[in-house]
Amino acid sequence: MKINEPCQNCCEIALRLANNFSVIIGRWKWEDQMRESIESYGYGNHLRSFRAVGLTPPEFITNPDAGQKIIDASIAAVNEDHAESIILGCTLETGFYLQVQNEILAQTGSFVPVIDASIGALKTAEHAASLKLKSSWKTSKLWGLEPPSETEMASFNIFQTPYEFGNLIVVE
Repeated sequence: MKINEPCQNCCEIALRLANNFSVIIGRWKWEDQMRESIESYGYGNHLRSFRAVGLTPPEFITNPDAGQKIIDASIAAVNEDHAESIILGCTLETGFYLQVQNEILAQTGSFVPVIDASIGALKTAEHAASLKLKSSWKTSKLWGLEPPSETEMASFNIFQTPYEFGNLIVVE
């Protein structure tokens, strides 16, 4: 099964739970790239808005006001942009989704799913593994997804030596 980047995973999850979504981003400079990605996935018509909170990725972890900024932006997206779901658009916004979801419910009286990009990507990968294990479903190997032959692989001159990850530690 093809596993995509967190943005696409989150859009798919959000649209299983709602008709549209807004994306909470750190800074406005990321809006164009994210909009282009969302439109390339075919979800542009479901995008209600972007809301920037003025934080860099490290500041999502270090700034004590990060959670409140995300909450405020999410509530504005729900109330002003009519978002039915919220995507936390940076993988470093992880850990805030329940707090944001609960605060939206408390302030609006309505449940709005808040999709955490890190958890969304993980759950998509878990789902793909489950499909393979429980249903024997996996990526097609026909036409556009046909893998290269052994001869083609050899001609690429890659994967010719065993893969080594990190340092080798020998314990005797």
